[in-house]
Amino acid sequence: MTVAFARDDNITLYAESEGQLLDMVGAVWSNRPKQRYVAEVYSFYVSPTVRSQDIGTKLMNALLDELATQPMIEKVRLMVTSSHEAAIRLYQRMNFEIVGRAARELKVNGCDYDLCYMERRLVLD
Repeated sequence: MTVAFARDDNITLYAESEGQLLDMVGAVWSNRPKQRYVAEVYSFYVSPTVRSQDIGTKLMNALLDELATQPMIEKVRLMVTSSHEAAIRLYQRMNFEIVGRAARELKVNGCDYDLCYMERRLVLD
């Protein structure tokens, strides 16, 4: 696992093997006082060649661990297409909860997609 990019307000992690990208995940957070406690996962990709090998889970856990080192971040949120049931189950296993839905939020090639908004606290009670 490699840190591809890290700054004061974002981090991107990736896993590769023999020069091939296997997995990537990134998060960003605001430095604004009222918003800096929430990090947003803006990207999560798992290569089809390694799906079901837990690489994605390990990388997402590594991201959550990195975010936990940021003293102001208390919560992580993300959006996922509501029809992507495998991803939703993965996030739920990682203690993310669905907190909202947005109908017809994305349009790709003329098709509308709903989004699920999910979040989890970094420090679990």
